[in-house]
Amino acid sequence: MKKYFVLFFIISIVYWTSVLAGPTKKYGKPLTLKKATPVSAIMEAPSKYNGQKLLVEGTIVDVCEKRGCWIDIAGDKEFESLRFKVEDGVMTFPVAAKGKKARVEGILSVETVSVE
Repeated sequence: MKKYFVLFFIISIVYWTSVLAGPTKKYGKPLTLKKATPVSAIMEAPSKYNGQKLLVEGTIVDVCEKRGCWIDIAGDKEFESLRFKVEDGVMTFPVAAKGKKARVEGILSVETVSVE
């Protein structure tokens, strides 16, 4: 039996920006943290960050197409990403956000999932 860590943020404060040729878009409440934590640092020691409020920056690589309730953000190393989830109905991430830069703040929740 293999076990994988599934890392995602339950976003209590959401604020993300997309960098386009046009103006920056902001969603949710203003960020409270100044320093971003690299995705690679979180992936190396997930239990160290579990339950902590963190700021993460990266490129949105996937968006929930059904309800827009989560986004995946790529990290600073290839093949690493984190999932950011909001409670249903709180806000919706547009599918068009895929490929855009984002800054997201929330509480990290680490779950262990067995894959058989």
